[in-house]
Amino acid sequence: MNELTEKLKREFPMCHFVTWQEKNKLLFGTLQVEKNLMTFLMTFIVLVASFCIATTLITVVVQKTREIGVLKAVGMSGFTIARIFLLQGGIIGVLGTALGVALGLTVMAFRDNIASLLSAIMGHEIFPPELYHLMKIPALTTPTDLIMIISLSLTICILAALIPAIYAAALQPAKALQEDH
Repeated sequence: MNELTEKLKREFPMCHFVTWQEKNKLLFGTLQVEKNLMTFLMTFIVLVASFCIATTLITVVVQKTREIGVLKAVGMSGFTIARIFLLQGGIIGVLGTALGVALGLTVMAFRDNIASLLSAIMGHEIFPPELYHLMKIPALTTPTDLIMIISLSLTICILAALIPAIYAAALQPAKALQEDH
């Protein structure tokens, strides 16, 4: 776009050219703020989900303390026990991420229909065309965005599983067998 503008300025030096991005600079600034806010909110949601994963796995470790003690007493290494809980966290992370990405892509595909439905329910436009100068809600999800989202989500889930995995691996067999749960 800038190349075309520069070419036109050279060919018609007496004319003033403005790109649509320059003309709508305030709108693009607002949209960028909204995008940043959505990124923050999505990251926060993933962090909350990771705390849920950690809490669930800690509960499993506490409930299975005796079983972990038996496994360690018969020779299973702490590393192998930690891997079990990391695998469990990884499976939860993969399933949650897959469902989240599928739901997100579905919402993106039907965003205009969803906005119309919400507008009808609330009784007013949630994206007024006169304010946004758009007939449809623009959205672009690139493969890079998807890779980043999936990688970040899976990494956070594995890190959330690390705490209960380390705790389970550190249990002493004799003490674990004495636990009464």
